[in-house]
Amino acid sequence: MIHHRVPPPRPLRGLIDSFSYWEGGTPVAGRMTAVARPGMSLQVNLAGPTLRWYGGAGRDQRNVTRGISLAGVHSRPIGIDAYQARMLRVRFKPGGAFALFDAPPGAMRDTHVSLDDLWGADALLLQEQLAEAPDLPALFRILADALLARAPRPLANHPAVRQALARPGPSVAGMAAAADMSMRRFIELFTREVGLTPKLYLRLTRFERLLADIFPCGAVDWCEVALRHGYFDQSHMIRDFKAFAGMTPGAYFANRNPLDHQTVPVKSVQYAAGRTGNPAAA
Repeated sequence: MIHHRVPPPRPLRGLIDSFSYWEGGTPVAGRMTAVARPGMSLQVNLAGPTLRWYGGAGRDQRNVTRGISLAGVHSRPIGIDAYQARMLRVRFKPGGAFALFDAPPGAMRDTHVSLDDLWGADALLLQEQLAEAPDLPALFRILADALLARAPRPLANHPAVRQALARPGPSVAGMAAAADMSMRRFIELFTREVGLTPKLYLRLTRFERLLADIFPCGAVDWCEVALRHGYFDQSHMIRDFKAFAGMTPGAYFANRNPLDHQTVPVKSVQYAAGRTGNPAAA
């Protein structure tokens, strides 16, 4: 399998974690589990007209979107096809998609939408342009230019949300107080821009830190891991594994996916001059 992950151009680095491209590998039937995560993503099938995911009202419910689709924040695991020939993905930071799309993340939680539902025919044209890109640098430049050109609002979150994401407190009350807002107003604003309530966001980000911590380990003392990551006891940690990964800690550890934990070195790409190279847009 070929896998490339690159940073976005500078104006998008506060909103996007990475662009990823992969192709090849041995075709495998069946599904993989994608664990819950606190950021949205954009998927582009460069080799076909549709994408499939499994979840929603029922764990086995089959959902089909166009080959370019926007995934909301997922607070529970979903199933995805185990093999795709050529794929492109944008992994947004928590709250990062809010500035780039008209659909509020709070309204997109636990679902996917075809991008043409938001962008019209421009989305399908973008999918064609990406599929026909002559090389990877051109592929990433086309994608970055399209995101910047369609951004409906300034490339930043509300200051209170931005502060909470940069320095999350141990409690929602503390985050609201730091923002000098009432709890109700802070929760409403945070949920609208991030797609999760602050309480659920704190749970999910703790779970992400735990997964990154255990990934390189050869063996795990689960009781020690639970205490190190602030769980009251091991049973509370197991509850989060079942809620966010759909399996026990042992089952997750045995089947963990290296692409989920940034083990492929980040490569740099030289973005062309234009919107992506304009320091004023940063």
